[in-house]
Amino acid sequence: MFRSPDKLDPTTIPPSPSPDVWDRAINNPSSLTDEEKRSVLRFPAADIIAENVRTVTGGTREELIQKAASDPHSLTFPECRLLFDFYHIMSSWDAHNLRAPDRMVSREDMERRYTARQALLSPEEWRALQGAVAVHLDKHNEWFAPINAAREEAKTKPPKWVQRIIDEQQPWGYMIYHTREAEEAGGKEEWEMYVDRYREALFESQPHGVVGGEQICGLKVMSCVEDFVVPEDEIHAIREHFRSLRNQGTLTPGVLQNVFVLITRDSIASDTPAPGRALSWAWVCESDWEHEGPDEDGYEGKVRVDWTRIYQRLYGFLSEGQFSLKDIWREVRELELKYGLPETTWVVTELDRPKWPSI
Repeated sequence: MFRSPDKLDPTTIPPSPSPDVWDRAINNPSSLTDEEKRSVLRFPAADIIAENVRTVTGGTREELIQKAASDPHSLTFPECRLLFDFYHIMSSWDAHNLRAPDRMVSREDMERRYTARQALLSPEEWRALQGAVAVHLDKHNEWFAPINAAREEAKTKPPKWVQRIIDEQQPWGYMIYHTREAEEAGGKEEWEMYVDRYREALFESQPHGVVGGEQICGLKVMSCVEDFVVPEDEIHAIREHFRSLRNQGTLTPGVLQNVFVLITRDSIASDTPAPGRALSWAWVCESDWEHEGPDEDGYEGKVRVDWTRIYQRLYGFLSEGQFSLKDIWREVRELELKYGLPETTWVVTELDRPKWPSI
């Protein structure tokens, strides 16, 4: 079964060749360096081609060429798209830009480029690329037909997790734990005000931009555990307590069974307006996390999540099993590494956005 690549190619588009390179490609192909050949063919480096083919097909470039050359109609859309985009895995916009130089020349020069590329490829690979071009539109339409139908349906039909709550009229939400430090940060009275403020905000707001959200707003559960409060360094004890309630069947009906929300002293502090601070967050923790520390990736079984997302995108992701809490952590971690950020809160996501080859 095809699985979309996790990432698009880095910027690997070779520069356009000089006029003499086109001439030599036609008249003396063997005189071109590997870089010059790539610039004519618009190919990425050989190792990237091999990796991309393996990612998309599970096989080799030679196997893909043979398939496309002998029976292009047997290509899947991802296979066809890979050949159509000269072995790049890139967005449609980047692929459009990849071809831009060919659209900016005269018809005569375009035919010259066509001849040069054919001269650099074996007859079988040339047939493969031409075969992919011939079937690309049909494969594109077949691939996008169900995607477009689903998009239209989503405009008027609630997502599965919302529809299930509507049909069953079941509560939905989380068990909410807090640490001793959170309770002591401003005293018992401030802690109770914090809880009341969020409970009121949650029940006044419906899942934003979700069809059917207004029908499930009143069924939210914010089940605060007040009789089990431990220090912040004893999160393992909270996990054990949660699992004990789950095993006894005494969790609040409708709460998620595999995660809980944890409010710490820093969570309380994030709720206080301050320069540069915009997000009020809480920890969302895996209840079945068994590691004493982080795993091999640095994940500790918990993620900082913006409060507005805990009862919106996050609940939908986790209740449907669409994404795991570690998937969300990975997304946050990639942002931290990419932009050199300190520990970051999950608030926006691209996890459920279309992926290649649908972009």
